[in-house]
Formats: sequence, C-alpha cells, structure tokens
Amino acid sequence: MFLAVGALQLLVEIFGAVWMQIVRIALMTVVAYYRFWSKAPDRKKAPPTTVAVTSG
Repeated sequence: MFLAVGALQLLVEIFGAVWMQIVRIALMTVVAYYRFWSKAPDRKKAPPTTVAVTSG
C-alpha cells in the first residue's frame, strides 16, 4: 500500500494536474472505506450469551 501511495505521489509531482489530485483523493477515500469495511466483522462480535436450562 505504501508503494502505491508513493507511486501516486510521484505521478502527482510529475503531472500536477487538477484531475490527478482528484484521482488521488478518490483513491485515498476508497482505501479508507475498504479498511473500514474489512474491519467491520471484527467490531460486530456479539458478547457470549448464557442459556438457562430448567427442568419442568
């Protein structure tokens, strides 16, 4: 990932166009959303529940 950001930074330095900056912002947004999405199952773990068994 760091290499991709570094390569993108190099492209921005060489091609300092506005559209390239928009692509950079969009790419960073997509990466941030992916990281948030990929960690979502880890955050949503339910606490363990206990079941009471009664004889009737």
